[in-house]
Amino acid sequence: MSGPISCLLNDYEVQFPGRGKSRLRDHQRTFLVLLVLDVFICFCVIGPAVISFWRATWEFWVHLLDFHGVPNYVGDVVSLAFGIISTFIIDIFHPNLNSAAGPVGSLSRSVFSKCFSLFWGISDIHLWKGVWDGVDDLFGEGLVQSGVTLLLGLVPLVISGSLKSALSMPIGISVDDPDSCISASTFLETTKKDPFYRRFGDAVISRILEVSVVLLWHGLWTMTDRITLDTLGWTYSQTTLFSFIIGSVGISLIFLIQLPLLIVQERMGKEGKRPVWWTIINILFTFVGVYITISSFRAVWYSVDIFFLPDHQFMTYVCSGPLGWFVLCSLGCSSCVHAGVFRDDPDLGITVPFYFLSQKFALSLDQEDVRTVQLEEQTKL
Repeated sequence: MSGPISCLLNDYEVQFPGRGKSRLRDHQRTFLVLLVLDVFICFCVIGPAVISFWRATWEFWVHLLDFHGVPNYVGDVVSLAFGIISTFIIDIFHPNLNSAAGPVGSLSRSVFSKCFSLFWGISDIHLWKGVWDGVDDLFGEGLVQSGVTLLLGLVPLVISGSLKSALSMPIGISVDDPDSCISASTFLETTKKDPFYRRFGDAVISRILEVSVVLLWHGLWTMTDRITLDTLGWTYSQTTLFSFIIGSVGISLIFLIQLPLLIVQERMGKEGKRPVWWTIINILFTFVGVYITISSFRAVWYSVDIFFLPDHQFMTYVCSGPLGWFVLCSLGCSSCVHAGVFRDDPDLGITVPFYFLSQKFALSLDQEDVRTVQLEEQTKL
């Protein structure tokens, strides 16, 4: 039976084919150290940057509507319509946009990819806001409402095998890839070659699943609010600290728990088996990861409310949003601001993609191999 490090490298190769796997065998300690650092970077840098961008975009719209006296339901409808239509169009036409963006490595493609991520991120945030605040305005807030939205979101995701779609930063990140950064992860994974009706259907399914993710998040987040603030009578600071502890401890546990799961997955793959209990374990592992993700989001979101310019609402949005976006662009993680649909199939990978420095290291090994081949060819000439 392979050890956890070997299984980890095998799983990395499954998720990122051709990324220096053979060379990583000779540098596995370096890769593992960088991966541990990646977990810290995800939680302390990339995750907060994404959350700052989301909070500023979401709350600035609320602030703008309140300033002009626009009713909440009008803002909810506008956000939902804009978000659904924009992301629906992206789901259908992203292959065309990818082809029209210019060659890999060109300035036009680099600029277009950042604009694409920014527009998609803003559209996605408005979709989430329209659903989330719309539910609150229509049905109010309470444990019953939270339980209903939790179930309405969880059931479609589990049935479709797409619960992983509810994972987000800091439980996994998305590093900008020049080849695929102008693309959308959809349920049927349609491409430019697929007929329009299939791409249209793919967009419909993907939007339904995205709304399911919003409802799942809404259920877990607001349930935590109601239990800690209403039932237990905690203060805003105490419930924020609770989520911070869950997020910080949980991300470490997720990283450690996935190692024995990798060993079991490799054994299952060799035996060609996938028993029901293994599917259930993977669903539970993902669900726990989702709650840890939400706790991390909630902790940072509320912390910014409490500590970052609390007496200047407008300035906190104007400062935190651009700052978060600047950090993400600087680190090459601008695609982290928008969502996608991802399958729960263990054969497609078990590990949470914390890969940042570790992936850059793997890419550097690939580049060394390319340069070595080029030098050998020049020597032969």
